[in-house]
Amino acid sequence: MTVKIIEDATFEKKTATGVSITDFWATWCWPLPYAITRIRSAF
Repeated sequence: MTVKIIEDATFEKKTATGVSITDFWATWCWPLPYAITRIRSAF
């Protein structure tokens, strides 16, 4: 699995085809580290 950072300006173009998992996150979101670990281990 490749993690790519996509900016607002290119989001629609980069996600228009195929399958993607999109993670909208914020630094104040406490479950984030747990969720990232689980998603990465699935691939």
